[in-house]
Amino acid sequence: AVLENAKSLNDKMQAYLHQLLCQAAETSDYMQVLSDGLKLLDLCGLDVPKTVTKTYMMKEEVKLKIALRNRAYSCLEELPMKEDHMISLLGNVQKYAMFTSNLKLVKIMAWKGIQLS
Repeated sequence: AVLENAKSLNDKMQAYLHQLLCQAAETSDYMQVLSDGLKLLDLCGLDVPKTVTKTYMMKEEVKLKIALRNRAYSCLEELPMKEDHMISLLGNVQKYAMFTSNLKLVKIMAWKGIQLS
């Protein structure tokens, strides 16, 4: 019912995120929650594959370097904290990637968050 009443993408993202967190709490099936989280990211325009290849990692690392504009990682301290549903979704997908020992996806989620900041 909440999704049906959501008017904006932000409202829908909040509802989807809540649904994802409830699914994780109810089932503890973190592989499925991770898969569903990746589908949500895809709906939002962030295409992240379930299986991360070396080529994909290299492409994302280049995107990160472009986003950083040749600055050191220490410049990230200066970024303002963003409170939006995309960042929250990325953080939660990252958490479930960590719970399933998918360290490549953990890294990709961090990089995507930096790119969005």
